[in-house]
Formats: sequence, structure tokens, C-alpha cells
Amino acid sequence: MESFPRKNVAEISKGIDRIGGLETAANAHIEWLRNFHRILVCGLKYSEDLVADNSHHRCLFGQWYDDQASVGDLNGTLFDQIGHSHELFHKMGAHLIRQFRANGIIDKSEYDHFMSEVVTFNDQLRRLQSDLWGQISTNDPLTGLQSWHRLLAPVDSAEGVRQGRQQTACAAMCDLDHFKRVNDTYGHQAGDAVLRRLGECLQSGMRPNDLVYRYGGEEFLVYLIGATVDEARVVCERLRSAVEAMVVEGAASVPLRITASFGIADVEKGLRIEDIITRCDIALYAAKEHGRNRVYYWNGGEVLPDRPAP
Repeated sequence: MESFPRKNVAEISKGIDRIGGLETAANAHIEWLRNFHRILVCGLKYSEDLVADNSHHRCLFGQWYDDQASVGDLNGTLFDQIGHSHELFHKMGAHLIRQFRANGIIDKSEYDHFMSEVVTFNDQLRRLQSDLWGQISTNDPLTGLQSWHRLLAPVDSAEGVRQGRQQTACAAMCDLDHFKRVNDTYGHQAGDAVLRRLGECLQSGMRPNDLVYRYGGEEFLVYLIGATVDEARVVCERLRSAVEAMVVEGAASVPLRITASFGIADVEKGLRIEDIITRCDIALYAAKEHGRNRVYYWNGGEVLPDRPAP
């Protein structure tokens, strides 16, 4: 199954910077194409960079592309196709300029081929820009976690382990206890620090294929792939214990400690994810009503505790 990357805020900022660099380089290539046509139409002089064998490395886009290739995290079919198209139409453009310089005219079919590659390149750039925005637009900017809406696609699609919801899975809603007190007492920056730390705590306590999402406010949604209710109870109890032991340093005048309550529901075949979340909420409310800092689970209309009240 697909496990979605969990990005922190620094990585999201890096993604935005990358998109900005791509847009700058793409705009520079529009200017490159304009100058190319001015050379052919107006007979202007041109730089030898335009006809050099490595001209695709010398332009601003080529420099951006080489920088991204050296980082290595954009490698993929689309990225490779863009590099190929970029190199190809640079070489074709250099050929046309040499042809024009030698003969005063260029071959129509070769020019059409060149422009076809330019169109292909621009289409690929738009796809890459869309992909890059897609990678960051579904992330919560505070915690770097995926927004829970991202769960709609993998759960409701017909791919992977969730196909038709044929594989066992559970969902759990996690909600911080008395979180308003943190904001009211220490301020919203301290509250934000607690939420970021909670996101890290949940991620570190998850099994390899499980997913965690920011749901909103102080609520987080955990999706446990292949877990029965009994297995989900074990995982959530471990997470509850980890949150209870969590200490947030430096966000306030004193180290902050907080607890969380969990509500679990089975991912029943045929139910919408919204209905599953409603069941999680019912179990979560029961956990709150029975003292907080505990795990409750939905059991066919009955809500039960994972452990007896102390």
C-alpha cells in the first residue's frame, strides 16, 4: 500500500521555495524563447551560449533543474521527461540557429518539430508545478501532518490495501485533554508548540504503515492499517501513555505536560469515512465523560473502555 510522506513545517517551506524557483526559471525560459524568435525574425545577434553543446545547462532553468537533480528528491518519470525535453529542444534550437546563420532560412518541418517539443516541455512544467503544489497543499502548516481530507482519497479509492475496504482497519480520534487551559494560561504559541510535539509523538509511536492526520484544533485522526479493534486498542493505549509522559520544554515558563483521550472505531465495509469518524467521536466523548486520559472504543453501538477506570 501507499504510505504518504509526513512532512514537517521546514519541508513545507522548502517546497514553497522550490516552487518559487521553478516559476522563476520557467518565466526565464519564456524570455529565452522570445529571444530565440527575435534572432530568427529580426536577425539579432546572439550569444554563443545559445548554440553551445551544453546550452541546456547554461540557461536559468537548466541551472534550477541541475540543482534539483543534485538534491535527488525530485527524481521520477516526470522529472526525467522534463530534463529530456529541455535538452532536446535546446539542441534543436541551436541547430535551427546554425541553419539560419548558414542559409538564411530554416526548414519548416524542423521548426514545427522544435515548437512541438517546446509545447511538450511547457505541459510537463505545468504538471510538475501542480504536483509540487499538491505535495504541500494537503499538509497542515503547523504540524506538517496530512490534513484528514487526504484520507478520503486512499480510503474511498479502489487501490491498494483499502480496495473495497476488504482489509481490516481501524480509525481513532485523539483529542488533547483540557487543551484550552494551555492556550488561556500560556498563550497560543505555547499551544502551537504542544500540538507540534503531539504530532511528533503520535508519529513516533505508530506502526510502520499506519497514518496520522491533523483533524482540526487539538484533534488528530489515526488510521491503523490491518488492525483489528483489539490491536488498535493496544496501539492507542501505547500512544496515550506516550502522550502522558510527553514533556514540552521551552514553550512556556514551565515545562508543559498534557494528556489525551482516544476513541476507536472499526473501519466497517460500506461506511463512509465521515460515518467512521462519527463513531470515533462517540467513543472519544465517552472517554472524556469517564475522566479523560483513557481509550474507549465503539463496539456495535456500545462504547467500552480499554481499561477500567482507576
